[in-house]
Amino acid sequence: MPRSKALQADMLFELRRSVRSLSLLMEKKAWVFLWIDAVFLLFSFIVTLVGSEGSGDNEFYTPMVLMPYLFLAMPLLSDAVAAERRAGTLDLVLSSPGARFYFERRVGAFALVMLMQGWFVTIICRIFGSPFPLLPALVQELVICFFIASTVLFWALRVRTPASVLFASLATVLLVSPWFFSSPVFQGVPLTLLAGEEILRWVKQNLVLIFAGTVLYLYSLRRMSTPEVILA
Repeated sequence: MPRSKALQADMLFELRRSVRSLSLLMEKKAWVFLWIDAVFLLFSFIVTLVGSEGSGDNEFYTPMVLMPYLFLAMPLLSDAVAAERRAGTLDLVLSSPGARFYFERRVGAFALVMLMQGWFVTIICRIFGSPFPLLPALVQELVICFFIASTVLFWALRVRTPASVLFASLATVLLVSPWFFSSPVFQGVPLTLLAGEEILRWVKQNLVLIFAGTVLYLYSLRRMSTPEVILA
């Protein structure tokens, strides 16, 4: 029992650290983000509820799931390392043994928030729109968030300004755009009846994004192992 309580205390401590890191990342931009994000969500509900049956309900995925990732999450995430540069604490963060995974927690906490939003929108559209297999969409959104987080972290450790990070991250997304923008929404088809070709395409596009995100994250780890290069 004491061991279980200690584990719960550690998990709560990590959660608090992640939330604090997220609040530091958003700073005074939180309300702007929330208002813009609310517009996206409201738009998604209106389109889903008033859309006619069979008129492309699966088209919600790009404007209502991917667009908030690109135009809300990425601009905020691009400030992940630059915020420490402005505060003059970047050298302390990189040299402190207790700050391991500091930037991963910061980027990961925000990516988790965006993932929860994407899942929420997808489930709502699934409930009120035309039926489609839910699992492929949820899994691909998880992969997309991992790729975005890895991409932004990679560039945030290499260029100094948030604008440069955002531009480089969007350019990276364009490089993998055939897989990034491929819709996982198979409208009107039960999961058990998906054709082999559809499943193979879905698996391939997710493997490409997983591989690319993993490579970028590994290079980020390598970069963080040499703090003097980041500080230069």
